[in-house]
Parts: sequence; structure tokens; C-alpha cells
Amino acid sequence: LGGVALLTRPALPLDETRDLAVAWEMWLRGDFLVPFKNGEAYSHKPPLLFWLIHAGWWVAGVNDWWPRLISPLLALGSAWMTWRLAIRLWPNSPESARLAPLVMLSSLLWLVYGQALFFDVLIALCALIGLTALVEAALTGQRRWWALFGLGVGLGLLAKGPAVLVHLLPAALLAPWWLRHGPRMPSWPRWYAGIGLGLLLGIGLALLWAVPAGIHGGQDYRDAIFWGQTAGRMVQSFAHRLPFWWYLAVLPLLLFPWLLWPRLLGGLGKTLRDDSRDWGVRFALVWFLGGLIIFSAISGKQPHYLLPEFPAAALLIGHALARRPIRSRPWSP
Repeated sequence: LGGVALLTRPALPLDETRDLAVAWEMWLRGDFLVPFKNGEAYSHKPPLLFWLIHAGWWVAGVNDWWPRLISPLLALGSAWMTWRLAIRLWPNSPESARLAPLVMLSSLLWLVYGQALFFDVLIALCALIGLTALVEAALTGQRRWWALFGLGVGLGLLAKGPAVLVHLLPAALLAPWWLRHGPRMPSWPRWYAGIGLGLLLGIGLALLWAVPAGIHGGQDYRDAIFWGQTAGRMVQSFAHRLPFWWYLAVLPLLLFPWLLWPRLLGGLGKTLRDDSRDWGVRFALVWFLGGLIIFSAISGKQPHYLLPEFPAAALLIGHALARRPIRSRPWSP
């Protein structure tokens, strides 16, 4: 279904057509520092997705097929990183690693947005880079993983601004809880110093673009990218206002068909109870619930805002299926 849509459907308004128009105007102007829309500086999004479009156009010429491939490639990259995370979280359960990316890619939200040109597919991969670095830092204690954490932060800031911190900081800051029964206990002063170093590296990477772009784009653009369209959105959304409980209400639909499987729900609940000391389960739970709670508290809500939390849900569901396989009459209550 996704492949048919990828090959046959046109770019959809408003998001896809707008983002392609911004990338095209940057290309025409030869200005790859400041995004433009209808001749005015476009401050609503940072430039990383536009740069990815330009990279393909630079290699193969301007075309309409490369922008169509970006999100599917990013979705496959996210699936691979989810598989790798599952291996590190549950090395004695290869079935968990096999099932987790399949659960993620077959969920309704990923089927819809994984083949659409959206910023959230990109930020999901950026968040996975940072979260993978956290797991590796916890397992090995090697400082080099904080550089990878910083790369995930920096790329996320260039993809969609400070929203990436919503996906990364709950797991980073609550590590003493999810690592309580882990394979090793880090030195917590060093752990939080590593978080601080990673954040500084990521912010520095983003500022390499933001400072010259702010100078080049003028005062209004500078104010917008440093507050109005980044941190300001996290404080009070300008659109898509919905009640606090909205994500909980639509979650079964977003994770369709998995959360509508009665036996899976029972197995998932049993896994959360029986494996409550499992550090991998705790890590995925903090990752998923942290993003869900924070985005629920923000007034503006859209289904695709939760895309970076879906690998965590897939890890939990895949692990539950691997621990308690359901073979007979799978869709019966």
C-alpha cells in the first residue's frame, strides 16, 4: 500500500506542497542558508529537510522522485536503529529485535507518515541517534558516545528545533530509574556531565547554522528562529489546540492494529508487571511516556508529533510478543 502511494500519488497540500515550494525557492535563489517562501524568509522550520532535498537534486538534478524517497529511506533507517536498540537492550532475546521494527513499520501512523514528506520522520531518526548513544554510554561507559548524543541533539535542532529535547531528555535525565537494575551502574556525576556536554555540542552544531542565518535573514527572522517558531511553540502553541487527553484517546488508532489485539494487551500488561525490573523495558517506557506526557501538556497536538515515540512502543510490543508468543487464534479475545 505504501509503495503504491509512493509511486502514484501527487504531493499533498498543505505540508508536502509547502515544503517542496520552500526547497524549490531556495534552489532557485541559490540561497541555502535561509529558507524562503514567496520571496520572504520562512522561519517556521529549520533547514535540514530542505538540505536533504537539495542534496538529491545536486546529485541527480531537480526531479520529483527524490523528495518522495526521503521519508521512506528515513523510516527504514529508523527501523534498522530500532532493531539495533532491541539487540542491545535484550541481547538474549533475538526475537524481540526481529519483531520490534516489524511492529513499528506496520503501525498505522508509520504506514501513513513513513511515505510522506514530513519533518517528524526526520526527527524520529535524529532522536533514535541520541537514544542509541544513551544506551551505549550506559553499557560501555565510553565518553565517545556523548559525542553521538550531541550529534542527535544537533541534527534534531536542525530538523525541527527544540522539540527533539522532548524525545531525548526524559530518558537521559531519568537514567537512575531505568538503569537501577541494569548491567552496570554509571557514575552519575559523569553521566549528567556527559548529558551537558552532548547538549552543548548539539546546540553548537545548530548555532553554526542559526547565527549566520539570523544575520543574513534580518531582525524579524532572527527573532523568529531563536524564539517565536522554536521555544515559543513549546510554551504556547499557535495552532492545533486540543485537550490534554487527546493523544490517549487516539493512541489505539495510531498504533492500529496492535493495541486493538486483546491478547496482545494482556501479554503487554503481563510483561510490564513481570519484567518491571528489566532495564530495557524501563528505558522504552520512560522514552514513550515522557514524550506522550509532555506533548499532551502542550496545547498544539498533531498525530505525527508522536512519531519519535513509536519505536519505543514497538520495542515494548515486540518484546512482549517475544516473551509470550501467541500462536493459536491470535485475534480472538
